[in-house]
Amino acid sequence: MSELQEHWPDPSRRYHGGGCGCGQCTSRLGSIDRLAHESISAALAHAQQGRFEADLATKAGGPRRLTLPGNFNGWMLPHPLMDVLGSASGADFNRRRAYLLYRIARQGGRPEALYIGMAPSASVRERVLEHIGDLVRSLNRTPPKTPPQVGKSEVANLRAEIKKELSTARNLKNITVQVGTVTPDRGIPLDAKLLHAFEAALQVTERPTTYVGGAWTFEEDRL
Repeated sequence: MSELQEHWPDPSRRYHGGGCGCGQCTSRLGSIDRLAHESISAALAHAQQGRFEADLATKAGGPRRLTLPGNFNGWMLPHPLMDVLGSASGADFNRRRAYLLYRIARQGGRPEALYIGMAPSASVRERVLEHIGDLVRSLNRTPPKTPPQVGKSEVANLRAEIKKELSTARNLKNITVQVGTVTPDRGIPLDAKLLHAFEAALQVTERPTTYVGGAWTFEEDRL
Protein backbone atom coordinates (compact mmCIF):
# COMPACT_ATOMS: atom_id res chain seq x y z
CA MET A 1 0.00 0.00 0.00
CA SER A 2 2.90 2.29 0.85
CA GLU A 3 4.39 1.70 -2.60
CA LEU A 4 1.18 2.85 -4.28
CA GLN A 5 1.02 5.93 -2.12
CA GLU A 6 4.43 7.00 -3.34
CA HIS A 7 2.95 7.58 -6.82
CA TRP A 8 -0.14 9.47 -5.67
CA PRO A 9 -0.20 13.17 -6.50
CA ASP A 10 0.98 15.46 -3.67
CA PRO A 11 -1.98 17.73 -2.75
CA SER A 12 0.48 20.39 -1.58
CA ARG A 13 2.01 20.69 -5.06
CA ARG A 14 0.58 23.11 -7.55
CA TYR A 15 -0.42 21.59 -10.92
CA HIS A 16 0.00 23.75 -13.95
CA GLY A 17 -2.25 24.06 -16.94
CA GLY A 18 0.46 22.87 -19.31
CA GLY A 19 1.72 26.12 -20.75
CA CYS A 20 4.90 26.95 -18.87
CA GLY A 21 7.18 24.28 -20.35
CA CYS A 22 8.34 22.74 -17.08
CA GLY A 23 8.90 19.00 -16.77
CA GLN A 24 5.53 18.42 -15.21
CA CYS A 25 3.67 20.30 -17.97
CA THR A 26 5.72 18.69 -20.72
CA SER A 27 4.94 15.22 -19.37
CA ARG A 28 1.25 16.06 -19.14
CA LEU A 29 1.12 17.42 -22.68
CA GLY A 30 2.83 14.29 -23.97
CA SER A 31 0.18 12.15 -22.33
CA ILE A 32 -2.61 14.23 -23.85
CA ASP A 33 -1.06 14.02 -27.32
CA ARG A 34 -0.65 10.27 -26.95
CA LEU A 35 -4.25 9.79 -25.86
CA ALA A 36 -5.50 11.99 -28.71
CA HIS A 37 -3.45 10.03 -31.25
CA GLU A 38 -4.78 6.73 -29.91
CA SER A 39 -8.36 7.99 -30.07
CA ILE A 40 -7.98 9.19 -33.67
CA SER A 41 -6.35 5.89 -34.69
CA ALA A 42 -9.19 3.93 -33.11
CA ALA A 43 -11.79 6.08 -34.88
CA LEU A 44 -10.07 5.63 -38.25
CA ALA A 45 -9.82 1.89 -37.73
CA HIS A 46 -13.55 1.65 -36.99
CA ALA A 47 -14.38 3.78 -40.03
CA GLN A 48 -12.22 1.69 -42.32
CA GLN A 49 -13.66 -1.52 -40.92
CA GLY A 50 -17.19 -0.25 -41.50
CA ARG A 51 -16.33 0.73 -45.08
CA PHE A 52 -14.73 -2.67 -45.70
CA GLU A 53 -17.81 -4.47 -44.37
CA ALA A 54 -20.08 -2.26 -46.50
CA ASP A 55 -18.04 -3.08 -49.61
CA LEU A 56 -18.23 -6.77 -48.81
CA ALA A 57 -21.98 -6.55 -48.39
CA THR A 58 -22.30 -4.86 -51.79
CA LYS A 59 -20.14 -7.43 -53.53
CA ALA A 60 -21.75 -10.35 -51.77
CA GLY A 61 -25.42 -9.65 -52.19
CA GLY A 62 -26.28 -6.12 -53.22
CA PRO A 63 -28.10 -5.59 -56.53
CA ARG A 64 -26.02 -4.30 -59.44
CA ARG A 65 -26.90 -3.45 -63.04
CA LEU A 66 -24.29 -5.11 -65.21
CA THR A 67 -22.99 -3.37 -68.32
CA LEU A 68 -20.87 -5.08 -70.94
CA PRO A 69 -17.33 -3.64 -71.16
CA GLY A 70 -17.57 -2.32 -74.69
CA ASN A 71 -19.86 -0.95 -77.39
CA PHE A 72 -21.92 -2.62 -80.08
CA ASN A 73 -21.39 -0.45 -83.16
CA GLY A 74 -24.71 -1.29 -84.81
CA TRP A 75 -25.63 -3.35 -87.85
CA MET A 76 -24.13 -2.46 -91.21
CA LEU A 77 -26.15 -2.19 -94.42
CA PRO A 78 -28.06 -5.39 -95.35
CA HIS A 79 -26.83 -7.51 -98.25
CA PRO A 80 -28.91 -10.10 -100.13
CA LEU A 81 -28.37 -13.57 -98.69
CA MET A 82 -27.63 -15.14 -102.10
CA ASP A 83 -24.96 -12.51 -102.77
CA VAL A 84 -23.32 -13.20 -99.42
CA LEU A 85 -23.30 -16.94 -100.05
CA GLY A 86 -22.11 -16.57 -103.64
CA SER A 87 -19.11 -15.02 -105.33
CA ALA A 88 -20.48 -11.48 -104.93
CA SER A 89 -20.03 -11.41 -101.15
CA GLY A 90 -18.10 -8.41 -99.89
CA ALA A 91 -14.91 -8.31 -97.86
CA ASP A 92 -16.69 -8.00 -94.53
CA PHE A 93 -18.45 -11.33 -95.07
CA ASN A 94 -15.18 -13.14 -95.88
CA ARG A 95 -12.99 -11.88 -93.07
CA ARG A 96 -11.75 -14.64 -90.79
CA ARG A 97 -10.77 -14.32 -87.13
CA ALA A 98 -12.39 -10.88 -87.12
CA TYR A 99 -14.73 -11.47 -84.15
CA LEU A 100 -17.87 -10.35 -85.96
CA LEU A 101 -21.57 -10.59 -85.24
CA TYR A 102 -24.16 -11.15 -87.97
CA ARG A 103 -27.91 -10.90 -88.34
CA ILE A 104 -30.10 -12.68 -90.89
CA ALA A 105 -33.35 -10.82 -91.55
CA ARG A 106 -36.44 -10.86 -93.74
CA GLN A 107 -37.07 -7.58 -95.55
CA GLY A 108 -40.45 -6.27 -96.57
CA GLY A 109 -42.98 -3.79 -95.29
CA ARG A 110 -41.64 -4.37 -91.79
CA PRO A 111 -38.12 -5.89 -91.57
CA GLU A 112 -38.00 -8.95 -89.33
CA ALA A 113 -34.86 -10.30 -87.66
CA LEU A 114 -34.62 -14.06 -88.09
CA TYR A 115 -31.31 -15.00 -86.51
CA ILE A 116 -28.34 -13.42 -84.68
CA GLY A 117 -25.01 -15.22 -84.53
CA MET A 118 -21.28 -14.75 -84.02
CA ALA A 119 -18.21 -15.49 -86.13
CA PRO A 120 -15.01 -15.20 -84.07
CA SER A 121 -12.83 -17.50 -86.18
CA ALA A 122 -14.72 -18.49 -89.34
CA SER A 123 -16.07 -15.85 -91.70
CA VAL A 124 -19.69 -14.76 -91.63
CA ARG A 125 -20.17 -16.38 -95.04
CA GLU A 126 -18.83 -19.71 -93.73
CA ARG A 127 -21.12 -19.57 -90.71
CA VAL A 128 -24.23 -18.89 -92.79
CA LEU A 129 -23.26 -21.62 -95.25
CA GLU A 130 -22.94 -24.02 -92.34
CA HIS A 131 -26.45 -23.16 -91.19
CA ILE A 132 -28.40 -23.27 -94.48
CA GLY A 133 -26.03 -23.95 -97.36
CA ASP A 134 -27.51 -27.38 -98.08
CA LEU A 135 -30.97 -25.86 -98.55
CA VAL A 136 -29.84 -23.87 -101.60
CA ARG A 137 -29.33 -26.32 -104.49
CA SER A 138 -26.89 -24.14 -106.39
CA LEU A 139 -24.47 -24.29 -103.45
CA ASN A 140 -24.53 -28.11 -103.30
CA ARG A 141 -23.69 -28.21 -99.59
CA THR A 142 -23.79 -31.41 -97.54
CA PRO A 143 -26.72 -31.44 -95.07
CA PRO A 144 -25.89 -31.80 -91.36
CA LYS A 145 -25.50 -35.41 -90.16
CA THR A 146 -27.86 -34.82 -87.24
CA PRO A 147 -30.43 -32.15 -88.12
CA PRO A 148 -31.25 -29.94 -85.12
CA GLN A 149 -34.76 -30.14 -83.71
CA VAL A 150 -37.17 -27.33 -84.59
CA GLY A 151 -38.39 -25.47 -81.52
CA LYS A 152 -35.36 -26.36 -79.43
CA SER A 153 -32.59 -25.05 -81.68
CA GLU A 154 -32.26 -21.58 -83.15
CA VAL A 155 -30.40 -22.99 -86.17
CA ALA A 156 -33.25 -25.47 -86.73
CA ASN A 157 -35.76 -22.64 -86.50
CA LEU A 158 -33.72 -20.64 -89.02
CA ARG A 159 -33.69 -23.56 -91.43
CA ALA A 160 -37.48 -23.82 -91.11
CA GLU A 161 -37.83 -20.12 -91.91
CA ILE A 162 -35.57 -20.41 -94.96
CA LYS A 163 -37.52 -23.44 -96.22
CA LYS A 164 -40.73 -21.46 -95.85
CA GLU A 165 -39.22 -18.59 -97.85
CA LEU A 166 -37.93 -20.95 -100.55
CA SER A 167 -41.46 -22.21 -101.13
CA THR A 168 -42.46 -18.76 -102.40
CA ALA A 169 -39.19 -17.29 -103.72
CA ARG A 170 -36.39 -19.58 -104.84
CA ASN A 171 -33.96 -16.66 -105.06
CA LEU A 172 -34.58 -15.71 -101.41
CA LYS A 173 -34.71 -12.09 -102.52
CA ASN A 174 -36.22 -10.92 -99.23
CA ILE A 175 -33.56 -12.50 -97.00
CA THR A 176 -30.54 -10.36 -96.08
CA VAL A 177 -27.42 -10.60 -93.94
CA GLN A 178 -25.84 -7.82 -91.90
CA VAL A 179 -22.50 -7.61 -90.13
CA GLY A 180 -22.03 -6.07 -86.68
CA THR A 181 -18.84 -5.17 -84.82
CA VAL A 182 -17.92 -4.75 -81.16
CA THR A 183 -15.40 -2.29 -79.71
CA PRO A 184 -14.23 -3.37 -76.24
CA ASP A 185 -13.27 -0.93 -73.50
CA ARG A 186 -9.60 -0.04 -73.18
CA GLY A 187 -7.65 -2.86 -71.59
CA ILE A 188 -10.33 -5.48 -72.32
CA PRO A 189 -9.47 -7.99 -75.07
CA LEU A 190 -12.11 -8.83 -77.67
CA ASP A 191 -12.24 -12.59 -77.35
CA ALA A 192 -14.87 -15.23 -78.08
CA LYS A 193 -16.42 -15.00 -74.61
CA LEU A 194 -16.96 -11.24 -74.78
CA LEU A 195 -18.34 -11.57 -78.32
CA HIS A 196 -20.67 -14.31 -77.09
CA ALA A 197 -21.92 -11.99 -74.33
CA PHE A 198 -22.85 -9.35 -76.91
CA GLU A 199 -24.45 -12.02 -79.13
CA ALA A 200 -26.64 -13.23 -76.25
CA ALA A 201 -27.53 -9.68 -75.20
CA LEU A 202 -28.65 -8.80 -78.74
CA GLN A 203 -30.64 -12.02 -79.02
CA VAL A 204 -32.47 -11.16 -75.79
CA THR A 205 -33.15 -7.51 -76.70
CA GLU A 206 -34.01 -7.96 -80.40
CA ARG A 207 -35.84 -11.29 -80.02
CA PRO A 208 -35.35 -12.67 -83.55
CA THR A 209 -38.00 -15.03 -84.91
CA THR A 210 -35.81 -18.07 -84.22
CA TYR A 211 -35.19 -17.10 -80.58
CA VAL A 212 -35.10 -19.98 -78.07
CA GLY A 213 -34.82 -18.97 -74.43
CA GLY A 214 -33.46 -22.34 -73.38
CA ALA A 215 -30.61 -22.35 -75.92
CA TRP A 216 -27.54 -21.42 -73.88
CA THR A 217 -24.76 -23.71 -75.13
CA PHE A 218 -21.62 -22.21 -76.64
CA GLU A 219 -20.56 -23.86 -79.91
CA GLU A 220 -16.83 -24.05 -79.13
CA ASP A 221 -16.16 -26.59 -81.85
CA ARG A 222 -17.86 -24.52 -84.57
CA LEU A 223 -16.39 -21.07 -84.44
